[in-house]
Amino acid sequence: MTNITIKQLRAFAAVAQTHSFTRAASRLNLTQSALTIAIQQLEAEIGLKLFDRTTRSVRLTNSGSFFQPVAEQMLTQLSRALEDLNAVAGRERGTVVVAASASFLCSVLAPTVARMRDRFPGIDVKLLNTPDNLVKRVLEEQIDFGITNVSTVPYGLEGFALLEDVFGLVCRADHPLAAEDGPLAWRDLAGQPFVSLAVGTQTREILDAHEDLAGILGPPVCEASSIFAVGALIRERLGIAVVPAQVAQAILPEGLIYRPLCAPELRRGLSVVRRRNRSMSPAALEFLRCMMDLIFTTGIVNAPGRIDIRADRESFLQNFV
Repeated sequence: MTNITIKQLRAFAAVAQTHSFTRAASRLNLTQSALTIAIQQLEAEIGLKLFDRTTRSVRLTNSGSFFQPVAEQMLTQLSRALEDLNAVAGRERGTVVVAASASFLCSVLAPTVARMRDRFPGIDVKLLNTPDNLVKRVLEEQIDFGITNVSTVPYGLEGFALLEDVFGLVCRADHPLAAEDGPLAWRDLAGQPFVSLAVGTQTREILDAHEDLAGILGPPVCEASSIFAVGALIRERLGIAVVPAQVAQAILPEGLIYRPLCAPELRRGLSVVRRRNRSMSPAALEFLRCMMDLIFTTGIVNAPGRIDIRADRESFLQNFV
């Protein structure tokens, strides 16, 4: 394969445009001898003469005339590609795709997008509500990273603990179980009509894995795949729900209250999951920084004793640099 360098292409284009080795050398800030060597090396690589040169003139050969637009197009494309890369590196341009549950999208990621738009208006952000196939899409690099509950990180991925929250009761503010503050015991829920997130959601999988606790609640009177639909069912007096504290935030305080459950305390962990041994793009890294700033500085997931941040901001971000 012909081994042509960028320096040789630039030398050729400069001579072809100026019709002068002297002017071309000045344009490229090269000595004339260095320019001549570059042209000679290019001609040797191609195996054709590109210029007819006399003491008075420099003219393109037929081969040189054929090659000129090709060389200039290659240099233009390279210049544009480098400009694009510089824009990405400088956070002037880029795309980041993040996936999480609907509750995390609303309470944390949506305000993170607002911060990103203020700081980096040229970066496009896509938020996906895909908890069911999130791991698969991270593995296939369709998304930059996801926020999910994973007990075991699949091969090819790595997870970094972000927060833990406590399962609790969500009910109407006028419900008898809302009369007092503080934690409730699971046995206090016995006999209450129960509305639930659907089978296949992370919350339902955790509850179903604890058969003794799920048995206290009994079979749900209604199921929904969205926490917002569950909230609507509760407001319509169809029942109570049991969800993690961070999930509950998505539907509070719209006439509803949350009370943590104890005896036993059931916790859920959320982690940032990404493809192992893959550098994070500048856009994705900035989004992650904005998300962590939001979590640590605004208290957006601040519910003492209910939601605990499991990451130190700086050491957490170092995992992705």
